[in-house]
Amino acid sequence: MIKRIQLLNRGQRAVIFFLIFGGVMMGLIALTILLYSLTLNSGSRTNAVSALEGITVSEFVQLPDDDAYPAAVTVAPDGMIYTASYHSGVVWQVSPAGDVIELPDTREKIGSVTGLTTDAAGTLYILDRLDPNPNAAGGVIWKWTAEDGLAAWGGESAEFIAPNDIAVDDAGNVYVTDFGKREVWQVQPDGGASLWWMPPDADISVVRPTGLDYHAGMLYVTDSALDTIYRFPVDNPAQTEQLYRHHFPGETPGYDGIVVADDGVIYIATLESGVMRISEGNIQVIARNFRGSSDLDLYGNLIYVTNFDSRSLYDVFLDPQLPFALDVIDLGN
Repeated sequence: MIKRIQLLNRGQRAVIFFLIFGGVMMGLIALTILLYSLTLNSGSRTNAVSALEGITVSEFVQLPDDDAYPAAVTVAPDGMIYTASYHSGVVWQVSPAGDVIELPDTREKIGSVTGLTTDAAGTLYILDRLDPNPNAAGGVIWKWTAEDGLAAWGGESAEFIAPNDIAVDDAGNVYVTDFGKREVWQVQPDGGASLWWMPPDADISVVRPTGLDYHAGMLYVTDSALDTIYRFPVDNPAQTEQLYRHHFPGETPGYDGIVVADDGVIYIATLESGVMRISEGNIQVIARNFRGSSDLDLYGNLIYVTNFDSRSLYDVFLDPQLPFALDVIDLGN
């Protein structure tokens, strides 16, 4: 074989050399990629744990799809839990006992769910990003009731870029955070939309309004870039106050979903540090080791938390830690 190659002219030998060299390099690259992938996926599935005595954390329900990626969760007044897929748009209804039902038409009509909320009557509002591609832009709002099923509702006039969370007030006005526009929009009951709030920070380019909750006439907004919580009256957004800013150097928990309890205690889901509780200006982690806790909601003494696992959406070498699930934090008495 070698003698035959030596008999070839210089150009032919050069071609053979580069083919062999290229094959060896491709093989080394493929081996490196394989080893890198195995390293990323070698760990066992993580499970959330309590960080405080008297609080327990457990898996509440496993979701049926391998691409569930639950980015949002909400609890209706009757105790029914709703969660949905960022990747496929499917919305699931989960009973307090953990029975999972896929809502009809959501898989076919919805593109990517980033936010869920319910009003006092139990109507479910679904924030649809249209496309899970992070570079895509757009968004609409759907409504669902057990009587009427799924129906498109509004938000088109807001021309959303990257809508992230949704809340509804007592008058039926719906609010949406858009971290692409760095704004909060109000969508009126007739479907019309208007810009409602912008963060008061001087450098607007660095803010990322993300999580959203309505409680007792006030809107609460988290900022995932600055790890900040803002609060303002829904009827007077000019009266904005910075309620809390994370003040531990070197920590970037990534504030996301937020819920306010009747006693004024604030619970936030963070993508990096788990679930935190803020009371009288003091913050503490109450549960950790979630696979990306992007959203949460409170019902009684139970907090339902998503395991979004979003990193595997954007890293082709990283497999999601299946099965996708919702966890529940029991705050005790």
